[in-house]
Amino acid sequence: MASSSSSSPPLSLLLIRALPSKPLLLSRHRKPFPYPKSGRIAVARAQQRLLRLPETGRWGRSWRRGGGFPCFSYNANNESPPPSDKSSDNWRILQRWDVPWEWQTVVLSMVGCGVSSVTVVVLGVIFGITNTFRPFPDDVFRYDIKEPFKLKNGWLLWAGVGLFGAIISIGLTGAAMTYLNGEPPERETDSLVLLLPLIGSSTTSTAFLVGITGVLAPLLEETLFRGFLMVSLTKWFPTPVCVLVSAAVFALAHLTPGQFPQLFILGVALGFSYAQTRNLLTPITIHAFWNSGVILLLTFLQLQGYDIKELLGAS
Repeated sequence: MASSSSSSPPLSLLLIRALPSKPLLLSRHRKPFPYPKSGRIAVARAQQRLLRLPETGRWGRSWRRGGGFPCFSYNANNESPPPSDKSSDNWRILQRWDVPWEWQTVVLSMVGCGVSSVTVVVLGVIFGITNTFRPFPDDVFRYDIKEPFKLKNGWLLWAGVGLFGAIISIGLTGAAMTYLNGEPPERETDSLVLLLPLIGSSTTSTAFLVGITGVLAPLLEETLFRGFLMVSLTKWFPTPVCVLVSAAVFALAHLTPGQFPQLFILGVALGFSYAQTRNLLTPITIHAFWNSGVILLLTFLQLQGYDIKELLGAS
C-alpha cells in the first residue's frame, strides 16, 4: 500500500504540471497562494474545466487574461436562454398586468376613494398612493392618443367595438328581464330618474350634465375601476376574473339595484375592451359616449314632447 501511494503523485500535481508554464493558482501579480481548502476547490474546478472544454468549447480561460483562477462564462450562441416566467398567451385579453404594488395599496386606495366623491380628490388619492412605485410599466395608467385605429390595440377602434357590443348586450338583457319578470323593474331610485328635473330644463343644465356625466365621471370611474382595481387584481387572478369582479364593483358602486344587470354588462364590455388595448382612453370613450348619449337622447325626446319618465318606466 505504501509503495503504490508513493509511486502515484497527487492529482493536484498532475493538473499543475499539465498546464502551461505559468502556474494555474498564481496570477501575473503573484498573489498569495490560497489556503488548502480553497486550493482544493480551485483544483476541482480546474479538473472539471479541463474535462469539459474538449466537449463543448463554451468555457473560456479567464486566467490567461490575468485572473488567478478559471471561471466559466455562458455563451448564448451555443445554448438557448432559460425560459421566461411571463405568460405566453397570444390573446391580449388573457394577459395580466405587471403590477408593482401589493394588496395593502389596493385596499387603502379603494377605501380612500370610497369616502370621497370629488373627481380631483379620488384621482389624487390613487396617484398619490401609487406615486412611490413610479416609473410605472408602460401599460399601467396609460392615456395614449396615438394609433387610434390600429387593428391590434387601436383605442378608438376598440371603443367602437366595445360600445356596439355593450348596446346589443344591454338591450338583450333588458328584454330578458322584462320577459322573466312580466313587467319592467321599478326605477324610482335610479340615477336617470333622479336627474329628470335637470334634463332638458335649459341649455346650461344640459351642458353641465353632459360635462359631468360624459367627461368627469368616465375619467374618474375608468381610472378607478379599470385602470387601478382591475389591473391590480390581475396580480393574483386571471384577467377575465378581474374583469368580472371590477364590473360587479362598478355596478354596486352606483347604488341603483334596478340597473345592476345593465351596469354589470357595461362594466364587462369596458373591462375587456381595456384588456385588449391596455389604453384607458378606450373604456373612457365608451363610458363617455354611453353617458352623454343617454342624456342627449332624453333631452331630445323631452323637447319633442315625450314624457321621458314614462319612457324610462316602460324601458
